[in-house]
Amino acid sequence: MNGEKRIRIRQVNETRKTIVEALLQLLEKNKLSELTIEQVTRRAGYARRTFYRHFDSLDDVLTYEIDRNTKTMFETISAIEQLKFETMVEVFFYFWQAHQDLLSILNSNHRLYLIENSWLMNLDKSPLSHDDLKTDRYAQNFGLGGMYFMMMHWVNGGFTESPSEMKLVAERIRRHLI
Repeated sequence: MNGEKRIRIRQVNETRKTIVEALLQLLEKNKLSELTIEQVTRRAGYARRTFYRHFDSLDDVLTYEIDRNTKTMFETISAIEQLKFETMVEVFFYFWQAHQDLLSILNSNHRLYLIENSWLMNLDKSPLSHDDLKTDRYAQNFGLGGMYFMMMHWVNGGFTESPSEMKLVAERIRRHLI
């Protein structure tokens, strides 16, 4: 890749990052339904046309940020050697514990479902897409659905359980299913 292309990619990523940060800052005090693209671009220091070069809507900005986190989460889990179910669940909740602000914003704006959508769209990067589950879409969707609803309950409960406690909950469920 030539130098100009690298510079352009870096500029695009920086612009997207700035727009995401502006939206998330505004969502700390405002509902998504009350915000406009103009407010976000003003906060980010860009013109509306710059926004539309990178995103289609405010939901698209959230989806971009969630996808970025989803890919990182799957990479983190996949990097663990001898991955066991309990370890995967614990790492999963440690990862999302570090992103509680984002989860709270999504939840208060009725957009938590965007996370499940992202997981499904990026399933090929998931640990569930390896080994014996690689072609079993039912098992993959069952696993992701279970994790999503556990996370949803955890978010709605105010993140009171630690990742270690969530690991125990998941293990109890797994034993019950066996």
